[in-house]
Amino acid sequence: MVKIACVLSILMLFNSCYTYQQLNTADSDYVVGKRYEIRMGDREMEKVLIKAVTDSTLVVVQDKTEMTIQKSMITESRMRKYSVGKTIVASALGAFVVIATIGIISWSSGSNKSFIECC
Repeated sequence: MVKIACVLSILMLFNSCYTYQQLNTADSDYVVGKRYEIRMGDREMEKVLIKAVTDSTLVVVQDKTEMTIQKSMITESRMRKYSVGKTIVASALGAFVVIATIGIISWSSGSNKSFIECC
């Protein structure tokens, strides 16, 4: 039980604070230096970093590989944005899980000494 609580607390503390906002592919203005998720045809969504933008193409970096993509081939795109709400919820939930883990460890130790002592 203690190991499960420790693993859950670590996972909660390393939760992502970013979310992806859906874009209209017809009139998307891609910004150089921003991260996007794009779909070409029926393929999976791929996370890319925009390096250069022209009228008809995008130069992107995906998994340390630079490639040029035709804008007309993109069927869906999402821009990565920082999510304040997700950050607050993840931090609060992570803190709660860590405190609960400390409580479980101190309660299950069976001794009269507390895990955290004051003064």
